Amino acid sequence: METIEKLLSETIKGRKTVLATVINTKGSTYRKQGAQMVINDKGIGYSQLSGGCIENNIIDKSLDVMNNQTDLDIGSYLNLSQPDPIFGFDKGCKGDMDILILDTKQLQPHLHTIYNSLNKNETVLVGTIINHIDFRLVGQSFIKYENLDMKILNKSGLLDTKIKEALKNVEIKTGWYHDEKNKIDIFIQAFYPQKEIIVMGAGNDVLPILEIAKKLNFELRINDFRESLIRRFTNRCKEVNLLSNNIENVESYLTNMSKNTPVVIMSHNFSFDCLCLKSAINLGFKYIGVMGPRHRLNNLMTEIDSTETDSIRCPIGINIAAQTPEEIAISILGEIINYYNDQTNTWR
Repeated sequence: METIEKLLSETIKGRKTVLATVINTKGSTYRKQGAQMVINDKGIGYSQLSGGCIENNIIDKSLDVMNNQTDLDIGSYLNLSQPDPIFGFDKGCKGDMDILILDTKQLQPHLHTIYNSLNKNETVLVGTIINHIDFRLVGQSFIKYENLDMKILNKSGLLDTKIKEALKNVEIKTGWYHDEKNKIDIFIQAFYPQKEIIVMGAGNDVLPILEIAKKLNFELRINDFRESLIRRFTNRCKEVNLLSNNIENVESYLTNMSKNTPVVIMSHNFSFDCLCLKSAINLGFKYIGVMGPRHRLNNLMTEIDSTETDSIRCPIGINIAAQTPEEIAISILGEIINYYNDQTNTWR
């Protein structure tokens, strides 16, 4: 989502842009396949793909692509595993990577549509032909939406039939796709909706989660049945809801949410936590984090008469021996980062 927002922002400013994406890695590298960096025609890069050792070269290649009006370039950075030829010291990564540098001029007229689809919690695929026996097709791209017709971005009608046939069984994830029949190698980039967290509870310990989540570009939906607690989060997060302390109201709210969105239950009120846990289990949420010790979860499960624990994380968070509210927030968000990163690699 952040990449599309940046591309759209630069387009609105009248800037040309290139999207640099890691398409292959070998060994230890700073970023992995799918990592992206936006570069504009002023030579300004947003994000990074290494610890700083290849960014200047990526920017130079990007400017060449824009100035020469070519569709793409692929930069192979094999020297990450070798000592620096001038200074002699080891760069440290011990890995190699290939980076696709794609001129976004074909994408620019469609960025608003892509952005709107992402805002509807839909995933969008952008594919680029990297290899084909017909060289005219190399560099041509397509956009595959969940609920809109596929958009072919080629300059002629050469691609339409081949690409539609090749993509019948494509997986919705970032990576390579090879169609043997049509002899096409395609690199697909999956753009995912804004990462969100549903928080059931509005106590003081939600405050550090909110502040740290903002730095990670997570959007929070905060819910509670206590008006005095929920009121202070107004206009500070994506959504604030005052719910009734009954199963119908809680379940009605959660029904409309994507079941891939993490639910964090931390109201510290046994009755409300029971309602939230029962609703999240019944609706099939894939990640349900519960604040508190394991014996409290056992009491909650007994109360709601459930034995379903596959999607439940309790105690919530990765084990970093957290003590302070800020450390606990980092622990929780660390686990959610891991969940989301795993989701994007094996999506839905």
